[in-house]
Amino acid sequence: MMAAATMFAASCSDFDDYNEAYTGGNTESQQTLWDNISGNPELTQFAELLKKGGYDEVLKSSRFVTVWAPKDGTYDNTSLLAMDKETLVERFIKNHVANYNYNISTGDERRVYTLNEKSIIMENNTYGGLNIEKKNIPSVNGILHIIDGYAEYHPNIYEYIFESGSDSLASYFKHFEYLYFDESKSVIGPIDSLGQQTYSDSVIIKKNRLTDERTGLLNAELTNEDSVYTLLIPTDEAYKKSYDRIKSCYTYPSAGKIEYLPLTEDMVGQALPVTVQSEYVSDSLTRLRIAGNLPFTHTNKYNSWMPEVDNGNVWQSDTLCSTRWNLLSNGPEILSHTVGDVLKMSNGYVRIVDTLAVHPWESWCPEINVGIFSQDVRPLYSGCTPPTNFNVVGGTYGPDIQRYLLLDPVNDSSRPEMYFKLNNGVRSAAYNAYVVLLPEVYGESEENKITQFDVNFSYFGEGGKIVEKKFAKLITDSVNLGKVDTFHVGEIVFPYSYSATEAYPYLHLRINRNKYNSKEKNYTNRLKIAGIILRPVEYDEYLKNEE
Repeated sequence: MMAAATMFAASCSDFDDYNEAYTGGNTESQQTLWDNISGNPELTQFAELLKKGGYDEVLKSSRFVTVWAPKDGTYDNTSLLAMDKETLVERFIKNHVANYNYNISTGDERRVYTLNEKSIIMENNTYGGLNIEKKNIPSVNGILHIIDGYAEYHPNIYEYIFESGSDSLASYFKHFEYLYFDESKSVIGPIDSLGQQTYSDSVIIKKNRLTDERTGLLNAELTNEDSVYTLLIPTDEAYKKSYDRIKSCYTYPSAGKIEYLPLTEDMVGQALPVTVQSEYVSDSLTRLRIAGNLPFTHTNKYNSWMPEVDNGNVWQSDTLCSTRWNLLSNGPEILSHTVGDVLKMSNGYVRIVDTLAVHPWESWCPEINVGIFSQDVRPLYSGCTPPTNFNVVGGTYGPDIQRYLLLDPVNDSSRPEMYFKLNNGVRSAAYNAYVVLLPEVYGESEENKITQFDVNFSYFGEGGKIVEKKFAKLITDSVNLGKVDTFHVGEIVFPYSYSATEAYPYLHLRINRNKYNSKEKNYTNRLKIAGIILRPVEYDEYLKNEE
């Protein structure tokens, strides 16, 4: 049998409470739920619907349930009768029936898990916000409440993905579905002739690797009725536009191979090939980046300003945080592309959007800050003393500068150089390259001198070979000698992405002069490096426009 992941279970000690009707001497308590419903003149329409769905037999049986019966005239009975049996049962009848005893007392507040596994709040004499006009009507097989209206069925967010009309997103989620045998909820049967355990009732659960608890790629349990999310669902047109835009940052060689020069203890090694399933990797990363910017949990404080968040503790009003922890700074712009009303689901809300207005640098093409102090990318060096991580005492250079590397020549004639791995997932995109330089002495001082240096990039080119991009005879800015200087090296375009591969490009920085004439006394072959930045050109242009 098929069963969903969310199930309600009573402990053994509570079993009697859940399965005991509060009977008295009245006639109702001696009858079944079906008898009490079919014999009530206020519930003739509900009885007709139950009979069509085959639930007259269920409510005659010994199975103990609670029923919230909507009063005649409070809903469109004709449209419900026009439904096929399966839809009627799943979306209407089961929405008003729950296992076990939900007896109501004054001030009682409980969460009801209905037979269709929806979570409905019962509080202040209401059921899902509907007034309970008559309550605690006892029957031999359950409890009956009569409500003023019907509990509207809301699919959960995951279910609605497949009803939304966004075929692109639905097919992506469908791809990750799988069936899981839940042994703990299955009923054990006999051992077969081969000594294998059989089950008289096997519980098979439909799960999804995107939304699985704890291990899901999106970190969003969109089937969980106890969670609350907002999900953006792009129209098919919006999905395609985003797909094409993002995929350009995940371009891989059509030959399925990318080469790189590894940095080893012996400096630069021989070229190594890395195999990559180009189209598969490009498509997978692109679709994951789209999906990763769609779910937002209401429990994250960044999202508390969203209009649909109940009792949000609003502390800022522009940034959204996706369940994959992408901080999106233009939240109002993203939500402004909502088409029509915000749609209520059983576990949150859905917004249909005609554009995914996410900044690339906050998701699929981020700024890359090379971790020059980590063991994995510790620079190779030549012509200088071993570069040491120095602590900046007292935060002299500002709160963001804590340490630096020093290119300190072994003698006056040496030309110090360093190699840095750019193994932070360089995309196929245009970047502005920067080197963060520190002065010898903070502030104006004769000790601060000019340095001339070269920067070279090694990467896999469009011609199928490793190429170099050279920026020669760069000179530190004399105006900024006494300051922290984010020095602009130049623009570099990588034709291929390195994401999800073992390959990487590298940066080679070298002091290119070791002799200076008498007029160049303010030159030196020392350099303090606090960081290396690859900033997407599009992001740089955005920052300049914001100034």
